[in-house]
Amino acid sequence: MRYTAEGGVAGGASFAFTGCECTILITANVNASEVGDVVWTCVLWPTVFAVIAMGIGSLLRSNGAAVAISLFFAFAAAPLLGLVSAASETLGNLMLLPALARVTGDNHGAPIAAAAAAVVGWVALFWCAGAVRITRDEY
Repeated sequence: MRYTAEGGVAGGASFAFTGCECTILITANVNASEVGDVVWTCVLWPTVFAVIAMGIGSLLRSNGAAVAISLFFAFAAAPLLGLVSAASETLGNLMLLPALARVTGDNHGAPIAAAAAAVVGWVALFWCAGAVRITRDEY
């Protein structure tokens, strides 16, 4: 049995938000809390990386370089920052990917409030750097 967004039984459930498509196949009944978790995850992850990419683009003032660096950050640098947990588990839990995972439902890691503050801090770091560049630049 598979649950659909319309509330019936069908081949699968698909939720699409802001360019992120999350497809879930569930073999049992699903409740509103589980659907809410999926929606929250599908909205938050791309939003966080979009705002980081916007900050990088504003900082560099080059769309091509911003795309390249944003992809590098998302697929290489952020996972490598997860290795910080080898030195300090507490600090490692505050890196972007573990903190974002905790905010979106992972049961391991920093307390949710600390993880949320870490995610906001990571986003603010890039966004504020871009904002400073724009306000100090003469057009």
